[in-house]
Amino acid sequence: MRFGLTRMEALLAALGNPQHGRHSIHIVGSNGKSSTTRFCAALLEGEGLSTGAYLSPHLGGWHERVEVNGAPVPPEQFAAAVMRVADAAAGLELEPGDAVTQFEGVTAAAFLIFAEAGCAWQVIEAGLGGRWDATNVLERPAAVVVTSISLEHTALLGTTHLEIAREKLAVAPGGSDRVVVGPLEADAVDAVRIAAGELGLDPRWVRAEVGVDPVADGSITLTTASGAIRVDAPAAAGTFQHDNLATAASAVEAALGRPLGPEAGHALARVAMPGRLERIPGTPALIIDGAHNPSGAEALARELSGVLPRPRAAVLALLDDKDAAGVIGPILDECDVLYATASAHPRSRSPDELSELARAMGTEAHAVADPAEAVLAARRWVGPSGGVVICGSLYLLRDLRQAILADVSKGVAMLASVSADTSPGAPKRPG
Repeated sequence: MRFGLTRMEALLAALGNPQHGRHSIHIVGSNGKSSTTRFCAALLEGEGLSTGAYLSPHLGGWHERVEVNGAPVPPEQFAAAVMRVADAAAGLELEPGDAVTQFEGVTAAAFLIFAEAGCAWQVIEAGLGGRWDATNVLERPAAVVVTSISLEHTALLGTTHLEIAREKLAVAPGGSDRVVVGPLEADAVDAVRIAAGELGLDPRWVRAEVGVDPVADGSITLTTASGAIRVDAPAAAGTFQHDNLATAASAVEAALGRPLGPEAGHALARVAMPGRLERIPGTPALIIDGAHNPSGAEALARELSGVLPRPRAAVLALLDDKDAAGVIGPILDECDVLYATASAHPRSRSPDELSELARAMGTEAHAVADPAEAVLAARRWVGPSGGVVICGSLYLLRDLRQAILADVSKGVAMLASVSADTSPGAPKRPG
């Protein structure tokens, strides 16, 4: 990572500045960015507007990061755009030793695809921070969204909520009244108020402006300043998505400058979230979730009792820059055993270190280096009537998800079979 926008601006200029010429919604934040991006894009599509969405990371192929009208672009189209970006990058005059980064190249490819697809709108998820992120090259956005503020990437963004809020809000045009702020913790609210005041921004606070009312039949009613939106049985599971739904509705109304139309509820209900409380068919019950920081882990933990039976096992990996104790703690509150493993990423934390940390917290834990073996061991431990959650690093989800789904499609029960006689029975947590 090399912070700065000089390379990105030069690259886009060489490509004809494809990021220009359409309306934009820019999404920044610590958690909830991908979900909010997808919800915003769906709402715009529900208004009959051709829309591109730029997301990260991916769980299957790189082309999944670029969606047009709700669907990932074909791999061939993505590859062609990447090759055009590579050709443009090769022709740049940069300082010795400098080069276009991977994220810059993929971001430029997304802008090219949106331009060539004739998208009227683009919803852009920032990668890291905001001020120096490669996505901070948009013409005055129609709306900027701050989904959440957490003490994350502190070595790069700052060690306080205020420092991090300043980095994220730096993408907003000065004086804008179309900055939408999702539900935040008290410390983060104060930080955003101060940072917004410094930039002359007039934020819209989702928690104050949008009501979220779950209904017994599984539907949700969002009440904005312009009326009620009923979302019938949303495909995106988890009560933590309610905040993202509300944030997206507020953002799109701000961007359009008018109320949402009658298709809004249907558009939101159709949006699925791969890797976010995603249920995988089979026995025992299994879900995958990309909770990789403390707030994400807390949100996942609140959902587990409603989606997985006990006994309950967690298969977890984390990168070495994550707050391992802050992630593992909430997960262990809802799980009976931890299987610590490692993703293929070179910065994946040692499974031995993770398992030792879990045992120090009073929970049975095992280190299993191979992720597939960790899943098999967890499934055997809980037996056919239990439940397994695969969580932590998104790289772990990427390593496992495609193989698990392929097994399901072939009729194989998630990497291996589990029979009743392998069940250890209902486990007892130490202490």
